[in-house]
Amino acid sequence: MRKTLIVCCALEIILAGLIGIGCNKSNASLDSDTSSAMENEEAEFISADALNMADAAAKGQISFKRGPAFALLGGPCATITLVSGADTSRKTLTIDFGATNCQCADLRNRRGKISVTWTGGYFVPNVTKTIAFSNYYVNNNRVNGSKTITNNAKNAAGNWSWTINVQNMKVTHTDSSWFTWSSSRVRELIADSVNWMKNVYSQTGSASGSDNAHVGFSATITKPIIKANNCQWIQSGTFTLTPTGKVVRTLDFGNGCNNMGTVTIGSNTFHFIKH
Repeated sequence: MRKTLIVCCALEIILAGLIGIGCNKSNASLDSDTSSAMENEEAEFISADALNMADAAAKGQISFKRGPAFALLGGPCATITLVSGADTSRKTLTIDFGATNCQCADLRNRRGKISVTWTGGYFVPNVTKTIAFSNYYVNNNRVNGSKTITNNAKNAAGNWSWTINVQNMKVTHTDSSWFTWSSSRVRELIADSVNWMKNVYSQTGSASGSDNAHVGFSATITKPIIKANNCQWIQSGTFTLTPTGKVVRTLDFGNGCNNMGTVTIGSNTFHFIKH
């Protein structure tokens, strides 16, 4: 799903004491290419979304089906299958949304499969979990790639943390354009609850990839990205992103459980709707 951007143009002083409203023609030469920032934001969502669904399915706490409230797993949108390996410690969980789109509880359409493999408990140090996609689509955008999550035990603050590596994710849009994304992150559980829906996570780290024009970019989280399980969007955090040959962009996820964020390039600010 492509985004519609709204450009907030600064007022320019065109004569002493007079203010011109709108964008001056000179603004046409300014850098306004937000594609790499938008695609990094989309990849952030897809990566976090897959991990949240994998955790939820493993814990059996929520459903992916649309409805007025969360119900048991195995609703019309996803079939959850858990298989233990021969040594019983290795487990593989499959979240199968089927071959046709199903509108899930967050109003996003999904189809295809997410598979999750691990060899130990969620809160066991050094245990690694692997997530992979098979013919998986979100709102008709195809997702390829894999990610690994390794438990780092508790950090100095006494919070559980995990290292997350995404390898060569590729997202293909409905217009056949595509981008790639890899990342290295540390995910920290900053609010823990017996109710999984109330857990809150923080992420720091960096990413790199190429946008739909195949221009490379690098990105660094400058303010931790915060995501609560009971909100469908990333709630806060910022990252800076630098496409090859262009100036730095700053993406701000805003503050609170809402779907609006901003990208700033120089003196121009662009509003966007989060994935």
